[in-house]
Amino acid sequence: MNKKNLLPIVLAIGLIISIFSAARSSASPGSTSLAAATQTVPVSRITATPPLPTQTLPPSPTSATGKPLSQCASPLSNALAGRDDVPSVESYIFSEPKVVATNDFGLRIVQWISNEEVLVLRNLKPGGSRVAIEVLNIKNGQTIRLAEDNTISGDPLWLPNKRTVIYIAYDLFTNQAKNRSRLMMIGLDKQPAEVMAEEVTQPLFAMPDGEDVVTLGTGQQRLMRIGPAKVASTLSNISQLTMRSLRLLRAAQSPDSQSVVLYNDTSFVIMELKTGETTEFKLGKWQEEYRWALDVQWSPNGKYLAVRATAGRLPNPYSSLLIVDVKNECMWEVSVSRPFYTHEVAWSPGGRYLLLSGEVGITQKGYPIIEYRLLDLMTGQERKVNLWDAEVGGIYFGWSPDGKTILINCATPERGALCAIAVEVKQRSQDHLSLGLL
Repeated sequence: MNKKNLLPIVLAIGLIISIFSAARSSASPGSTSLAAATQTVPVSRITATPPLPTQTLPPSPTSATGKPLSQCASPLSNALAGRDDVPSVESYIFSEPKVVATNDFGLRIVQWISNEEVLVLRNLKPGGSRVAIEVLNIKNGQTIRLAEDNTISGDPLWLPNKRTVIYIAYDLFTNQAKNRSRLMMIGLDKQPAEVMAEEVTQPLFAMPDGEDVVTLGTGQQRLMRIGPAKVASTLSNISQLTMRSLRLLRAAQSPDSQSVVLYNDTSFVIMELKTGETTEFKLGKWQEEYRWALDVQWSPNGKYLAVRATAGRLPNPYSSLLIVDVKNECMWEVSVSRPFYTHEVAWSPGGRYLLLSGEVGITQKGYPIIEYRLLDLMTGQERKVNLWDAEVGGIYFGWSPDGKTILINCATPERGALCAIAVEVKQRSQDHLSLGLL
């Protein structure tokens, strides 16, 4: 089958993945693939113990292309040697969860847009076939509904300078020939949503100017730059996409918007947006399978990436938490108590701590047993924390920019819900020290 005939199949499978991701109580949206020139450096191998019993898996489609990331020790391991003024992970105090939003069909946290406002997706129908994009105020529980639309692919994109949301929606018909995707724009002034482009798909990210956005045009498999005037052009100096995978690419943009990571089960590419320069990396192997990124989170200062990785095909009992040093092109594995299958990762505002949710087993009713860890990347300390202890929910969360609130998915079997957890520190945190070290 040639690539032209494969594209409709890829988009259909990508759409199914995006539907399941819409609740964010399910897996994160999947992602396609990007080819880039690579160089060879010494290969590193970091091993990890699987948190759950292993199983026989079919061969993985993961490509072996890309520059191997060398193995490096954490540059923070000796940063505080001999100091006694460093607060421990025990300094953090987490309040009881307080429900701030509910919904019959599920809610998904997209991102914080201020210390009190969160962009969320509210399912209006089962399965995410009709979705509302809203801004939730966690202090008073009020919401501003920006748009209602059909199935939304991946996460909407927030443009802070314009107070605008960009998203990709799918229109599905009985006659598949009429199916189409739309790139939409809606501002907080709640004017009618505008169509910026059609026949596009993930990834979706912003240019550093905060005006133009970039998405993938499905026709020529090229990244397209689309501005406020709705004029599309091929992004210069960007390699053409190749269909190495059936997963849509995901994008993780740096805090300064200068760089973006494009990733899925066959690619891990860092792109410099001003120059269009791309470098593709490999994340090493686990056993005989190449590791690939399930989720990527930039550190607040843009120097590091927290990568939640797996290997082979899903479902898979293996997970690994890697920290990638972007400048030095190396990585190290963060040690987490086992068994622990990591589901969600969030940096503290200063970049010193990582908060994790992970699965440690299954209840008799078939629900995952979720635990939480707070990791100090400077000292290597780990603390088990209690954020949510109900039978369901609690997997996904977000940490506010000021570090004072955690918003967590606190769904029950009967309804979807989001809860706010207040965060305090018993002694003055030295989290800001990490800004000069991380």
